[in-house]
Amino acid sequence: VATDMLVVLTVYHASSGVGRAAATNITVLPPPEATVDSYFPQKGTMGSPVTVSATVGHLDPALTSASLSLLLFVNGTNGVPFPGAGATAHYLALALEDFVQLHGTDCKTTRCARVSVRFTIGADQLPASLLEDGALCSVRVSTTTGDVVSFPLPMEGNRVPSFVSVDPINLDVDRVSSTDYTIIMRNVEADFCAVGGVVGG
Repeated sequence: VATDMLVVLTVYHASSGVGRAAATNITVLPPPEATVDSYFPQKGTMGSPVTVSATVGHLDPALTSASLSLLLFVNGTNGVPFPGAGATAHYLALALEDFVQLHGTDCKTTRCARVSVRFTIGADQLPASLLEDGALCSVRVSTTTGDVVSFPLPMEGNRVPSFVSVDPINLDVDRVSSTDYTIIMRNVEADFCAVGGVVGG
């Protein structure tokens, strides 16, 4: 069943015949398609490793980690190969680091099945030619039962300003305006703090 199907259900007594049957309609729903319910973080930075956790719904509840594969694609690179890959390999196979079935043992259909997966994209696993400008990547999750689902994962160029650390990271609300902060950033101009640097909260 690929789409909703309307079925007419009739009930009657054999002695009365079908002409005196009670009838009602039942809608038969198709199996839901696989979905990415959530993932975090929703972007990364070129030249830095990023560990992604994603929740995928409506897969076969009996699937195991061996039944699932992850591929990373870079959009709009005109065939730029990944480091260490063959000249025609324009995707990266990602190692599955964690696989957790979030549904209970009583779940027997795809409608209630949900799994959590975790993987890491290494700092040196993306094409060096994209290091400064970044790229729009996508992650494809596929299973041995034929389910395929993808989600976008933008990778910002490493020239985009980003935080390395902030100290302190916890303080009482009445000390927010009177506390000195130490902020370490990367990919900023040498005079960032002196000219044009703005800190907001």
